[in-house]
Amino acid sequence: PWMVTIAGAWIAGILVIVSRSVWHYVWFLREVAKRTRPSAGWDQEWKALQQRYRSKHQVTFKLCEGVGPLICFHPGGYQLIVPSEVWGILEPRQRMMILRSEVAQLQRYDLWKSLAMRLLALVHWFNPLVWKIVRRFDEDAECACDDAVRIADSTSAIDYARTLLLLGGPHG
Repeated sequence: PWMVTIAGAWIAGILVIVSRSVWHYVWFLREVAKRTRPSAGWDQEWKALQQRYRSKHQVTFKLCEGVGPLICFHPGGYQLIVPSEVWGILEPRQRMMILRSEVAQLQRYDLWKSLAMRLLALVHWFNPLVWKIVRRFDEDAECACDDAVRIADSTSAIDYARTLLLLGGPHG
């Protein structure tokens, strides 16, 4: 009976994590849908960049207060969400660097790789080291996208770092 108890607890843990993840995903999609606004013409920059790098995906551009920049999968297709409170104060060059990073995520399939990593980790949900590995995997994917920006324009590394600080800082 103790093996059945352990197996039951293991399965229950998986079900709890999957349920919470689905709940958070649905909540996120609903909240973003409530807060997104039209893109004020910035979607043209995004479309041009996607064409330049021959992106296979059609991605809707949206502004949202307090969220992003990020690529997410929506049942209607991919969405690029950028923070409305700071996007307007960025210079075109800064916006293009951020957008280039997001294109790199699409090209590298980071969204799906991250999901696969989480599914693999799910069977070891009880091991905190596994979740540390998942976080590290996501961090490395972000670094790879940052490298894509740096490689595309080696003179922009400091500007890109400043832009990231601006995105992460208080927006007044």
